[in-house]
Amino acid sequence: MVKLEVVYFAQNQMSFSRAEDVIKRVYKLNINRETIRKIAEDIGTKVFEYDSLEANKLLDNIHHIEADEKTPGIVYIMPDGAAVNTRVEDENGSTWRENKTAIAFSSRDLIKRKDGGNIIVRKEIAPLIGTSEEFKKHALRAAVGVGYGKFTETVIIADGAVWIRNMRDDIFPDAVQILDLFHLKENVYKFSKHISKDNAEVVRWAEDIINKIENHYAVD
Repeated sequence: MVKLEVVYFAQNQMSFSRAEDVIKRVYKLNINRETIRKIAEDIGTKVFEYDSLEANKLLDNIHHIEADEKTPGIVYIMPDGAAVNTRVEDENGSTWRENKTAIAFSSRDLIKRKDGGNIIVRKEIAPLIGTSEEFKKHALRAAVGVGYGKFTETVIIADGAVWIRNMRDDIFPDAVQILDLFHLKENVYKFSKHISKDNAEVVRWAEDIINKIENHYAVD
């Protein structure tokens, strides 16, 4: 059994303990959870080091990424951040970190469903627990992996966070930034609370605006 198979089950299960149980059932091998953890961390470190090296190369040569003749199409980049509790304390004693992730895909990676939605059949993912300054090169690597610089348009779909806007200005200056529908709805409800003290009126106004947005009507 090769290390990559151990790593597959390590990331495929909810815990190293469950990975230990699955490997025992499937391969009849006793590999304890601590060994699985060490193998997963070793391979994960090597993969991250390789990805970081490639990301640094792209960042250093960012002005040479664009093709002379671009293909009609769109590269979509969807970055976001979420707080995660780790076992490592920072200088202030906090164990909380922000896990930043970007998903990138192109319009050629989409298949239309019967209900009008889309299925993404190919995408690149860039995760990092670290600063936005460090993260932006990994987002660039993911975007280049699906054709950034070769397609005519770039769209960033996000929640409007300042660090995402800054990344757009630094790395993807040609991109159109779009506030995603979930956060747009959230902002509509937040704004609605300032127009009336009547809760029923607030809800009615917010739902009317959201209904117009979702049905592509003009918003007065």
